[in-house]
Amino acid sequence: MKPWDPPQENLYPVLDDLLDEWKAEAHMPFEGIRLAGTLWSPQSHAVKDFLARHQIPYQWLDVDHDAKARELAEQVGGGTSRIPTLVFPDGSTLVQPSIPELAAKVGVQRQATQPFYDVVIVGAGPSGLAAAVYASSEALKTVVIERDAPGGQAGTSPKIENYLGFPSGISGGELTRRAVTQARRFGAEIISACEALSIRTQDSYRVVTMNDGSEINTHVVLISTGASFRILIYYGAAHTEAMYYKDQDVVVVGGANSAGQGAMFLSRYARKVSVLVRGSELSASQYLVDLLQSTPNIEILYNTEISAVHGEEKLDAVVLGNAKTGESETRPAAAMFVFIGVRPQSDLVAGLVLRDKRGFILTGRDLLTDGKPPKSWPLERDPFMLETSVPGIFAAGDVRAGTNPRVASATGEGAIAVALFWQYFRTIGRS
Repeated sequence: MKPWDPPQENLYPVLDDLLDEWKAEAHMPFEGIRLAGTLWSPQSHAVKDFLARHQIPYQWLDVDHDAKARELAEQVGGGTSRIPTLVFPDGSTLVQPSIPELAAKVGVQRQATQPFYDVVIVGAGPSGLAAAVYASSEALKTVVIERDAPGGQAGTSPKIENYLGFPSGISGGELTRRAVTQARRFGAEIISACEALSIRTQDSYRVVTMNDGSEINTHVVLISTGASFRILIYYGAAHTEAMYYKDQDVVVVGGANSAGQGAMFLSRYARKVSVLVRGSELSASQYLVDLLQSTPNIEILYNTEISAVHGEEKLDAVVLGNAKTGESETRPAAAMFVFIGVRPQSDLVAGLVLRDKRGFILTGRDLLTDGKPPKSWPLERDPFMLETSVPGIFAAGDVRAGTNPRVASATGEGAIAVALFWQYFRTIGRS
């Protein structure tokens, strides 16, 4: 018997993985989009982030440091004041495009193809993508709506070290790519650069209204919109731009896993990374704490906050204040990366489902008071584990109250949600 028999199990999957890895890592002659802009332009950053998170190849041309980039901006856009400027392989161009314009140009699906789905998932982070994989693999017609790009906060992580099955770690972008590929292989639709504006109930149906005025009907909605970092009022950069700060000093604000992962990634390029922690200790996982403390060009400053920043067109220095001693000092900084606190992205269901004081969505047992569901609950049964105060609307991942903010926990909740969908279907006579 050949070692790869049967090939469907022992050969083809291995070849698929090898080809995917080659596609992700091979450096072929560049034939993608040329993007001229400046590091300090918010719109340039938004375009770069959109292309990167959709894994669309592009070549970055900085008009501040590249004469050819300035020439391109002059020829195509009419000057460096009209950036970003994009030149596509077919010779077509876009100047200062909106994200919807860019999405349409590069072929990102932005509209659902059907008026009705068994399951509508709002948010394509780890929980949403996991739910999409399991729901579509069980022959449920599924669509995922993502406002920005698939992956959520985890999708921007430079490396996730403690995810099951990846002993050497995996980047958030690669994990997202695999999840999206898997969900689509099972038939799930993933639409992005579009937004769900509202949800309403209509008998046993749930109706999702999109920002283009279209509506999607479904029996079940999963809210997996996640949470976002609270941004300081000072300049904040994205850690995906780490290579642009080679041999410079940068500052990371925050002490949890995301801040730690960002600091580790930045340490590959920056001369020095100062991690500012408001409290007296890091709240990151222990393996990450050990890595941070053992990296020579990372300095952890406890009980420290940003009190002022200096710079005109770009950040030049930060003023640090020590909460214990009251002392302050000024340090040079080319960029500041902010990972402080989280804000649940639950505005979509404000006024529809019950939330806690911080805006996280209440589900399951958290809805019960003295063992009884809220007065607004219309059914005799109690809400299912991940079900909100509106039957048929579920929540999973970082947007849900009481969740564990880890990628593995989010994917687990996404998988559990699909089992709960089937329980809900039985209560409305759909098998």
